[in-house]
Amino acid sequence: MPNSPPIYRSRPRLRNLFQEYRLYPDRLELPCHSLPHTFRVPLEEIAEIGLAAPMSGGRGWAIKPDLSDLFPHLYLVRLGHRSGRR
Repeated sequence: MPNSPPIYRSRPRLRNLFQEYRLYPDRLELPCHSLPHTFRVPLEEIAEIGLAAPMSGGRGWAIKPDLSDLFPHLYLVRLGHRSGRR
């Protein structure tokens, strides 16, 4: 479904530095303004989705193209990657 409209589109806000995240029936798209790139994650590759508290830290490396450490935010872990959550 490459040309289908998203099921959900986040609202661009200052807290997410006006990033817009889109959920499709088969994938999640995370466009990044600082890099001319859109990260596409097929839904079958997502192992975990959760809610993280502000300044929750965690172990491991994560792409954060916004101010997610300052606000409650969702995180996701792809299959084959460690979550870094305790």
